[in-house]
Amino acid sequence: AGMVFRGEVHCSDRSYVAEIEVIVDGIPQKTMSMPASFRHRSLDVYWNLDMPYKRHSFAFRWLNPRSDASIYLYDALLFKRAGK
Repeated sequence: AGMVFRGEVHCSDRSYVAEIEVIVDGIPQKTMSMPASFRHRSLDVYWNLDMPYKRHSFAFRWLNPRSDASIYLYDALLFKRAGK
């Protein structure tokens, strides 16, 4: 099984890079860097393509918030691989 979360950061300061801690099943997994600049950002916020096939919980913690920035998460793709 696997999943991909997609989103982006908007900020008046295009040099800003949001730091997002990804927590899966209550355990911190990774800190993702999300640049506000459209030239440098990736729309994939977090992915894990090798997860056990079961119910999971996901949380995101914004480590360096700013009043002039917003984070948008707008897609979650969940899948199960054939034969697994």
